[in-house]
Amino acid sequence: MVQVNVLVRYDLSSDVSADLPYHTGKTDGFWPRHVVEGAFKIWDLSKPTIAQVHGYCLAGGTELATLVI
Repeated sequence: MVQVNVLVRYDLSSDVSADLPYHTGKTDGFWPRHVVEGAFKIWDLSKPTIAQVHGYCLAGGTELATLVI
């Protein structure tokens, strides 16, 4: 059995956008470029990619499968 405790605080007096930091990458488009370069590194391997994964891996497997299309 899993027990989940949730604590929510709601304050009408504060500006929500002031509490959140503004995060950016090194340059515009850094993260998408990083992901695509990683995908092509797997695609360009001279040997097939075979993995034994313990646990749920639906998202990662689906992402690798979309590279083949």
